[in-house]
Amino acid sequence: MKKIILNFINQNKGYISLVLFSTLLFSIINISFGVLIKYIVDGASIKGSSIVYYAIFFVLIRLTTPILYGFIDYGSSKISDKLDIELKEKLYFNAIELDNIFHNNKNTGEILGKINAGISSARNITKSIFQSIIPVFLDILFIITVIFLTFNIFYSILVLLVLIIYAIAIISQTNKRVPILRELANTERKTMGFFHDSFINHESYKVFGQKKNEEKRLKIIIDNYKNILNINKSSLFKISLTAASVSALGCIIIFYFVTIDILKGNTTIGNFLMLTVFLFQSFLPINSIGFSFRQIKRGLVDLEAINETFFKENENIREIELLIPDHIKIQLDNLTLPLSETLAIKNLSGQLIIEKNEITILTGASGIGKSSLGKLITGLLNNYEGTIQVNNFELKEVNLNLFRKQTTYCSQDTIFFNDTIKNNLLYVQPDSSEIDLNNALTIVGLKDFTKIIDKNIGERGSKISGGERQRLALARSFLKGSKFIILDEPTTGLDHENKENLINILNILKEKFLILVITHDPIFSQVFLKNSFIIEKNTIKQV
Repeated sequence: MKKIILNFINQNKGYISLVLFSTLLFSIINISFGVLIKYIVDGASIKGSSIVYYAIFFVLIRLTTPILYGFIDYGSSKISDKLDIELKEKLYFNAIELDNIFHNNKNTGEILGKINAGISSARNITKSIFQSIIPVFLDILFIITVIFLTFNIFYSILVLLVLIIYAIAIISQTNKRVPILRELANTERKTMGFFHDSFINHESYKVFGQKKNEEKRLKIIIDNYKNILNINKSSLFKISLTAASVSALGCIIIFYFVTIDILKGNTTIGNFLMLTVFLFQSFLPINSIGFSFRQIKRGLVDLEAINETFFKENENIREIELLIPDHIKIQLDNLTLPLSETLAIKNLSGQLIIEKNEITILTGASGIGKSSLGKLITGLLNNYEGTIQVNNFELKEVNLNLFRKQTTYCSQDTIFFNDTIKNNLLYVQPDSSEIDLNNALTIVGLKDFTKIIDKNIGERGSKISGGERQRLALARSFLKGSKFIILDEPTTGLDHENKENLINILNILKEKFLILVITHDPIFSQVFLKNSFIIEKNTIKQV
């Protein structure tokens, strides 16, 4: 994350310089308003051209201020917009590169809430820095300088101390709110996660009629959310009360000394009014710094959450560029894969050989780790112990991007986008022609789909049958030009006729692809007995 921010700053020096220069001018002109009031009051007896000059100067201040603020707003908005876009791109690509351990354990609604909060916080932090913190710092710097020149060092130190104590009080109270902000952010994400789960599982909600249980779950979540909101409001009230008390006490002390000096004739009414304007100009911005500091603190909590999830440093440098020939030899030695609190695979050893013109079958008892092994081979899971060698290269040292370009993994639950047949095919090969698409569909027995290629297939392919989804997945594999295809339980949900159709398609595809079928369906072992393997007692052996 730090590298992204530093690189971003380097790329946007122009906009940052524009904002800083405009802010500097804005602060100078803003402070000059108090100085102008001093001279108007102290020179009230002056007639004629002097009054005209004061009036012109005042008009110029009022005209220039919004123009400069416009430049500040434009520059800071450009910076935050660019940061927004860059973060979205980084988050997208980092998220899809995370392994299946993350994706199996994630709550999509909670993750989306975390991403949205992080991006929104990045924008808020950027604007807070450029539109609040930097302007306030410059304002105070110029105010203290003018007070020193107009009064003396005593007043400049006194005002500075009051402002520092005020800022410390605001910031210390805000720091106490950090645990509350973390809990609030966490509660919001959990609420989003609950809503997402309910939307996804709406059929179960209707079929099992668990309305009362869902209402109870929702009430617990909402009550918890209300409770943390009330705690948050209470802490905000404490900050406001502290700010009001410190500012009131500071003004009383400063005005006491100024009043004495006016009575002694050591200063003027104009100086008093100028000091009043300066205090007013200081306390309000510092109060906004309190708000900005709260936003930054909340933002850092949100950014910390996405940093921990999406920007983990990858310690493994994969440099070996493995090109798949006409066969694949997969050698396993003491392979162990932890899954939550259990082991999906434990001390598995043996080898698989996948050859062209043959369909290789991997069978085994349910829960023995067949599907996990398929995901390990394609790098979807990588937190294993032991070794996996593909054609004598350790998989953890292989360049996964190149390897995945040559492989396709079709899971039990093949995923499609809520889009047309055509766009779901183009996803794997965007440059494909209409002829390419039609050929891919025809080869897998979906010639009728060429006539309805612009039809939307629904979320996760819900508008087409299970057999059609499997064949459409094969069409994507064919279109991608993969050399190696892994099919994980491809007959799930298929009737006998569709199973036969699938076997016929595979017999055609085996001439062009290396194919591994992971299954417990006996029909495959019967048809492709020649190259069948089985997992038994921590060993892979040929049948």
